[in-house]
Amino acid sequence: MATNKNAQLRYQILDRCFSDFTHRYTIDDLIDKINERLEDLYGTQIGVRQVRDDIKYMRDRVAYNAPIKAYPLDGKRCYYRYTDPDFSIFKNELSVEDVNNLRSTIEMLKRYRGIPANAWLEEVISNLEYRFGVKPNAENVISFEQNERLKGLEHLSGLIDATVHHKTLEIDYRPYNGKEYHDTLYPYYLKEYNSRWFLLGFCVETNRIENMALDRILKFWPKGDCPWRADAAT
Repeated sequence: MATNKNAQLRYQILDRCFSDFTHRYTIDDLIDKINERLEDLYGTQIGVRQVRDDIKYMRDRVAYNAPIKAYPLDGKRCYYRYTDPDFSIFKNELSVEDVNNLRSTIEMLKRYRGIPANAWLEEVISNLEYRFGVKPNAENVISFEQNERLKGLEHLSGLIDATVHHKTLEIDYRPYNGKEYHDTLYPYYLKEYNSRWFLLGFCVETNRIENMALDRILKFWPKGDCPWRADAAT
């Protein structure tokens, strides 16, 4: 697995290529550009799968929301470029308030580093710090207690993704009384309280807002966009 520093170098090279409107970079050209630098610095190389994964990640609205488009070149080939010539993933247009809010978010996320189920946080935190130049406060004045064996943490990343992308969730749930049931939920919000995580959302079956403890969720799976998301797209 590539290191965070390796990944940031790849994004930097891709960003420069996508911003260059004097050249047409095919996937092979992008691989060559990246490998040229990786070989010099780390003695490593990557292949087409990694570059495609990087493009997919940069396009993701939760990551960089980069307007990358593939344009036909000849035959089956295409070249990649930003649709907006002024776009760059490294432009920092945050206000002072935005920076402070982002710093608080990074501080909160760092509490869950090191938990196996949350390994995805390492790259997210690193990308936030690198992209916006925001580092957490050097002086820690608050200490948090985190129970790494807390049940339900394995669901956290998937539920965050579904909530951010407004996905309808099908959930198998076992409440305190032990009687299992199935719910369809439109997720709104995730919150930690008393060393437990809870998912808040609108339940189709009960027609009201429900509060579900992550440690009582047996399994869940996304089932298309929430109704208001679908309405917005039409």
